[in-house]
Amino acid sequence: YELDACSILCLQSNPPVLVVATLSGTLQHLALLQDSEVEEEECLYLLETLEIELPGLVEDEEESTSTQSSDEEVSAISLIPDPTARDRYFVRHNTGIHSVFLPAVQR
Repeated sequence: YELDACSILCLQSNPPVLVVATLSGTLQHLALLQDSEVEEEECLYLLETLEIELPGLVEDEEESTSTQSSDEEVSAISLIPDPTARDRYFVRHNTGIHSVFLPAVQR
């Protein structure tokens, strides 16, 4: 899918949502839905793409060679499901944690 994907999570919501995180801090929410043309098949549909700010990542290419550490040091990302809510999960990285709520999915 993406070469820099570093973590994946499947939320047991309705519909099921697959979350893919990349080393650059991009989170993609994909819904698993029935294909409207073929009833027995299911497809992944992109719901949204979020970009979280990860301290230590440098956007400017000129600065990146001198100030950016290795990808693993800068942005090791873990996706953690919230055990109390099927429409929420946590994004943990080296400098903090984010809580992500998906109002589009039902409990």
